Amino acid sequence: MSARTLYNHLKLASDIPIRCPLCNEHMTVHHFYHHHALENHRLQSRKQCLFCKGEARWAHGEKNRPANVKHVVECLKRFVIIANETYVLSRKPQNVMNQIEETKMAQEAVWKCKVAEGRAERDVLKMERDVLKMEKDVLKMERDMLKTKETELKTERDAIKTERDVIKTERDVIKTEWFVDRKRQTEKRLEGSCLNDF
Repeated sequence: MSARTLYNHLKLASDIPIRCPLCNEHMTVHHFYHHHALENHRLQSRKQCLFCKGEARWAHGEKNRPANVKHVVECLKRFVIIANETYVLSRKPQNVMNQIEETKMAQEAVWKCKVAEGRAERDVLKMERDVLKMEKDVLKMERDMLKTKETELKTERDAIKTERDVIKTERDVIKTEWFVDRKRQTEKRLEGSCLNDF
């Protein structure tokens, strides 16, 4: 960063109203840099950064080194921002502070309302979830009961089927025995009538 850059920044900021950070006196950036800091506070612009109250120092002739110029430009930018804020606050401190406080209170009130609404919605959703969970549990119980009943009915059906098969088998056995007996009786009768014929 060159010395020309520094002078360009100084030129742009020259008419900005500020307060001296050391004595709090009103002035412009131009007056502070070229007169006030040098004459009233004995700061040396060739060996010190005026915008950080002379805390940054360098050897004579090193003012225009890029690193030193960069430091002064960055300090100037910060100084102008801080000086502007201080100047505004010092001119109307009560109004500005009141506006900040009112804005803060309004934002807090809006935030509290949003938090309360969010909590209410969360509670409603929680209640609905609990109701749905209960309904789900009831449906599950009913399903389990129906499954149990279905199993019982299947068991009864299988038992009836088994009994029917047993009865059918017994009937077939009885029927077979009856036919066998009838056949024997018929054969005996036939034998008896054949003997009688001879």
